[in-house]
Amino acid sequence: MRAGLAIAASVVLSAATSVVVNVLTDDWGLAWWVALGVLVLAAAVIAVWLGHAGSAATTGAPPGGGSVAVGGNAHGPISTKVRGTPAAGAGSVAVTGDAAAGISTDVDARDV
Repeated sequence: MRAGLAIAASVVLSAATSVVVNVLTDDWGLAWWVALGVLVLAAAVIAVWLGHAGSAATTGAPPGGGSVAVGGNAHGPISTKVRGTPAAGAGSVAVTGDAAAGISTDVDARDV
């Protein structure tokens, strides 16, 4: 919810910045420079906050045996194999970033 509000605020700041830049090209007054600085600073704060909030997202501990949790991008293949009576979530894969290679899971629920 907060990220959505921050994104909406950044869109409004972008529009306001465009208006201020347009007026600034016609009138080089100090007030317009200050307004531009405030808008750019506010947009930068929102961008840093959104970046920090996104990088702070965590997948937590994998939920079951043979599970994989990647807190970023996965550049190689991910494969899991679980035998026996699996716990809930066994063999699950969670990637918070981009998965650039194949992901496969094999859960054999038969007792070993």
